[in-house]
Amino acid sequence: MNVSADEPVIEPEDRERVNRLAREIIAPGLHKAVQKAQEEAPTNEVLSAMVNAYGAVLLEMIDRKAASALLHSYADHIGRFGAGNKE
Repeated sequence: MNVSADEPVIEPEDRERVNRLAREIIAPGLHKAVQKAQEEAPTNEVLSAMVNAYGAVLLEMIDRKAASALLHSYADHIGRFGAGNKE
């Protein structure tokens, strides 16, 4: 990884564990929350609420600079491969 002193460093991850956590723990809870929210609001508002909640969780775990770098990296990944664990 080529990182300057001004860029946050995100440690390498165990992709198998990440995919398992996403599939078995996080995605089911997120799907349940989205389904419940869709009973109360239109899709655009549910999406905004989901993004707001995700951003708040990120900022509880890491600082703004690292959160921004993570989101930019994921946006690039989605642009190239789509979501999920496609490589």
